[in-house]
Amino acid sequence: MRFNAAALLLAVSVGLWGCSTQTLPDADPQSELSSLAWKMRVAELADATIDWSSFRDPELEALIDRSLSHNPDITTAVESLNLSRVGLDEARAARGIVYSAVAAAGAGKIRDLPSTETYSLSGQASYEVDVWGRRRTDVELAEIDVNDAELSLLSTRISLAAEVADAYYSLRVFDERLKLQRESLLYALEQQKRIEARYRAGIVSGIAINNQEVLVQQLRAAIADLEGSRSLQEDRLAVLTGQPPQSFALSPAAALRLPFVQLAPNTPAEVLRRRPDIQQAEVRLLSSELRFEQAKRAFFPTVTISGGTGLASADLGDLLDDTSWSWNIGADLITTLLDTGVRGRNVERARIAAAQSLAAYRRSILAALQDVEGALNQQEVNLRRFEIQRLQLEAQARLTRETEERYRLGAVSGFELVRQQRNLIAQREQLLNTELAGIQASIQLLRAVGIAP
Repeated sequence: MRFNAAALLLAVSVGLWGCSTQTLPDADPQSELSSLAWKMRVAELADATIDWSSFRDPELEALIDRSLSHNPDITTAVESLNLSRVGLDEARAARGIVYSAVAAAGAGKIRDLPSTETYSLSGQASYEVDVWGRRRTDVELAEIDVNDAELSLLSTRISLAAEVADAYYSLRVFDERLKLQRESLLYALEQQKRIEARYRAGIVSGIAINNQEVLVQQLRAAIADLEGSRSLQEDRLAVLTGQPPQSFALSPAAALRLPFVQLAPNTPAEVLRRRPDIQQAEVRLLSSELRFEQAKRAFFPTVTISGGTGLASADLGDLLDDTSWSWNIGADLITTLLDTGVRGRNVERARIAAAQSLAAYRRSILAALQDVEGALNQQEVNLRRFEIQRLQLEAQARLTRETEERYRLGAVSGFELVRQQRNLIAQREQLLNTELAGIQASIQLLRAVGIAP
């Protein structure tokens, strides 16, 4: 009785496949996604009523633009995107026909027989029939990698814009605080002259001079500290914009304008879906599902169709004769019978990775909600604090003016006047810091909602 070898191999492969699928875990990675339709859903989300132009600062916008074109992190993200696109092209090309050319020459000898020589020149073509969708899944995974890289680039842009804005406004606040401290130092120096004059007149003791000298040195130390902190912020801003710190300088502004903007999205829960990290968690969840399915398909046999034609001869001189021509065509069905459980472990590994991706997706959503709520709460707190400190500053300004009038009338000492002037400057500094905290909360909200510059 004659057996068809191909039919037997097919039967054995199908039988093994049937047995193997009975031991596979269920295809349930607990996914909330099923296709790349997530991109369409994200595009349909309501826009937020916030953007980076809300600060209305041309100088800041120019610095952000420069950072988006010169920062090394942007370059790295762009090249990662280009690399993923190469991988996509490679995955698509793998679905086509593979052509090859072979030229061979050799010699051999079998015991007690004369030696033989062989020469051949042939061309081959092969094509893997994507019966189980493995190649198609490879393309889908490569497309997901491209989407992931695009989102990484977007996330880098948002983070970079936030860092630049934070450094810029921190530097501007340092400039203003330096103005206030220098103004306070001028008051202290003027008062020092008055005390020295009164000391020469015998009105005050040397203790008063020493106390005032301590105050002056404290102010100078505070100014030096602020200048050092400003220099660090300037260096940070230089690096963020892709420039060497030695060649970067940002001159103090003629007048400080700190926008106190209350930014709030229309629909926070939905707008959060625009965040790149959440979208990345979604595509990675989808990728883990596809890899789980891909691992299961490793149990299926591979079907390949191949054909070739060429010339072969035992004599190099006869290689181009018509009699040396030959051709072949055929199909291969290849399956792995025993692999010591490698494929099963790969399936289990892919299932665990899918479960981890789901947990990461949920974690990213919770973190996003926390970020937005925290930024909104901080803005609200800063707004209340700002109003209180503004009233305190107005009251201190009135008290300082009254003290100045009483000092001119001789009703209060110069010490009291200097003390009230210093209190006024301290209140102005405190209000500046609150304004900066409000701006930083707005920057954090822009970052938390995922608004790109």
